[in-house]
Amino acid sequence: MVLRGVSWATYQALIRDLESEPGKRLTYDQGTLEITVPLPPHEAYQSLLGRLVEVTTEETNVEIPSLGSTTWSREDLLKGLEPDECFYIQNELVVRGKSRLI
Repeated sequence: MVLRGVSWATYQALIRDLESEPGKRLTYDQGTLEITVPLPPHEAYQSLLGRLVEVTTEETNVEIPSLGSTTWSREDLLKGLEPDECFYIQNELVVRGKSRLI
């Protein structure tokens, strides 16, 4: 579902309201909000790609933190998204030990 003319405040409120429903994904781009519900084929690819990243970095001895599906948003850009899985590879040292990224 795509909605246009959605304010940043409404997007942020929806993120909070949908915290208990992790199956829904929100993507926001300057007033346009897309709400998706991943289907089984999507989940299969997501799992496969995540495992590929984990095995590759393990075999090459590259440290990575995995943040799973998390919400990334920047009010200054009026953009936000929720990836299926999130990894820090090149910038692992920058985020190591941090519980909050700004």
